[in-house]
Amino acid sequence: MQKVMGFLRMLGEAPKGDGNNRLSVKLRNGSRIVGLPGTEATVRGFSAVSLVVVDEATRVREEMFVAMRPMLAVSKGGVVAAINAGGQSGYFWDQWTFGGDGEGVRAGVSVRVQ
Repeated sequence: MQKVMGFLRMLGEAPKGDGNNRLSVKLRNGSRIVGLPGTEATVRGFSAVSLVVVDEATRVREEMFVAMRPMLAVSKGGVVAAINAGGQSGYFWDQWTFGGDGEGVRAGVSVRVQ
């Protein structure tokens, strides 16, 4: 969230909290950005999510990706997963590389690896 706030300031925005979440910012167009710790319990209950950005995705546990599915399926939201070349392990890597059982990262959400 510190990086997000810095980028917003560079764009001339005056970041303000959304009033609901400690690590959040509400933008002039009504959008909001919420920073969450990487546990499945912290993402449950969010709805109408249009984009999830997962940093260090190879380090995120399977339970987190499973917990994200319902909020993305309803809104037809997407996932942007940031990984590094040295992070070729974990649930995300396995699903992306080997395809999984149809319930993996590719199922029901759009994933762009950069």
